[in-house]
Amino acid sequence: MKHTLGVLALNESDSQSMAEVVDSNWLSPGPRVKAFEETFSSYHDQKHGVMTNSGTDALRIALAALKEKNGWKDGDSVLVPAGTFVATVNVVLQLNLVPRLVDVSKYDFNMDPWCLRQAPMTPDVQCVIPVHLAGLPCDMPKILDVAKDHHLSVLEDSCEAMGVDGIITRELVNEFKLENEQWDVTPKETL
Repeated sequence: MKHTLGVLALNESDSQSMAEVVDSNWLSPGPRVKAFEETFSSYHDQKHGVMTNSGTDALRIALAALKEKNGWKDGDSVLVPAGTFVATVNVVLQLNLVPRLVDVSKYDFNMDPWCLRQAPMTPDVQCVIPVHLAGLPCDMPKILDVAKDHHLSVLEDSCEAMGVDGIITRELVNEFKLENEQWDVTPKETL
């Protein structure tokens, strides 16, 4: 039996746009990238949007900005889901922070808000990074409640769930007006 996470469904307009980019010999950072940044940030009601070469770098840049802005120290902790792409843990380590794993739900494999609430909230815990997997949104209202109760920054990783309706809230993923948000557009992502 074959299982897939999604299907690439391009219409004629999509194919034409891709051909125009290839024919222009200008993949990035050209006028199409600027237009994409503007459209994408507008869609998410944000003032700015910046393309990066990968979701990993987007996550690293956002986490580095939070560390700098909030004055976190090397060795401070960041809560991450136990089941996620390796980049989530890697960027924490690359910034001299300590990843702490939070168990995931058996229903959607996203960070379990109950397990997050049970995690030891020592003074070194600074941030939580919920990761929406395979187009399935995390239960952000419950995760945000925990973060608020413990004064944690939230860096929402929506690489795989851009524009998806929240299962719990029926709101668009990333419409929670978080401190920092990052997205990635690669072939495995939900568009």
